[in-house]
Order: sequence, then structure tokens, then C-alpha cells
Amino acid sequence: MLVQTAGGPPCSVRISDGSSDGATSGAVGRPMPRRLIEEDEPRAYYSAQRLAARSRKQGDLAGYRHWAKVASEVARQSGVAEMDRAVLQRIVDEESATDRSRAG
Repeated sequence: MLVQTAGGPPCSVRISDGSSDGATSGAVGRPMPRRLIEEDEPRAYYSAQRLAARSRKQGDLAGYRHWAKVASEVARQSGVAEMDRAVLQRIVDEESATDRSRAG
């Protein structure tokens, strides 16, 4: 799945189906926070937050928890991941607008 991150290129990630504890991607067995950091470290936190917001809007509680945990692990593990509240709010707003446009 490609995810457009704020101010950056799309990020390719695999969404958890909720069948595991969310610690690994399943595809290659590496922890998901590490995969996001390796793909685009400055925007890894935003990528995980975007997926958390999308899961929440879709009513996927397990997915929301998974991506929220991934985002917190990215924040813990990365020394350069950007974390700006204004950008996070924009991500949530974009995901909300996307849901509204699909419904209408």
C-alpha cells in the first residue's frame, strides 16, 4: 500500500490484519517501526499516524491501535523523525475529508 506522507513521497507499507501483536510486518519479519524508519526516517512518524487516523475513521480499532503503537515506537527509536502537531492535525483533517468524499 502506498501512503502519501505530509510533504514527502508516498510510503509503501503493509497494513496489519490485526491477527498478530503488530510488532512485525509479516512480509519480511522486521519490526514495522524499523521498516518505516528505513524507508523515510524523517516522515516515518507521520506515515504511521496517517495509517492510525485512516484505521480509526474506518472503524478498525485493532488497526488504529497497531499504527498508534508503531508511531510511538518510531518516535522512541528515531532521532530525526519529524513530529509537529500542526502536521498531525492536517493529516487527520485530510483523512477525514477523504472519508467524507468517498461517502458523498
